Amino acid sequence: MQSYDDIWMGSVQKSINRIIKDNELPADSIILEANKSKTEDMITSYSIKVCGYDYPTSKDSKSTLFNIKHIIKSDVKLLEIVCPNSFCAGVDCPTNAVYKTLASDKQNTYVRINKDSDELQGFMEIIIKAALDNFSATAASFACCGKYVECSDAGKCLHENKLFSKGCSYRKNLENGRIFYGKNAKKNY
Repeated sequence: MQSYDDIWMGSVQKSINRIIKDNELPADSIILEANKSKTEDMITSYSIKVCGYDYPTSKDSKSTLFNIKHIIKSDVKLLEIVCPNSFCAGVDCPTNAVYKTLASDKQNTYVRINKDSDELQGFMEIIIKAALDNFSATAASFACCGKYVECSDAGKCLHENKLFSKGCSYRKNLENGRIFYGKNAKKNY
């Protein structure tokens, strides 16, 4: 029989895997990582992290998107997801979840959801996508890489590191249908 931790962690991992696949990100670029107590004898929470943002790739560099905490009480099966308010803006609250804000923490939203909720995986995908979009907006910006003609011909970014390429200004143009080079170049810009 699976434990509640196996179920929720499996659900979160499925969300992460789908986002990596759908966004053509490097394998293991988003991870669920355990955070341990100072004495390293107990897991206190988990974090969703982006790895290897540096180019070409580096798993040594990790940035936290948001945190997930266990509600550790006897017979309580809740997760508390702590994420910046902007990630939850406009997101429908799952039926068995509770959103709250704290007077002592005006930056974050606290979402409590059952560990075995059928809605957990979909909710996590929405939150991870919002976090990833927000994270990429802070990426170091650059004009384009050496594949700009190939990208223009394909009508999309072809860079092998999709996290790194979030900083490409030309990628944003391609995503909005503005193609300046190659066989698809539009001359009316």
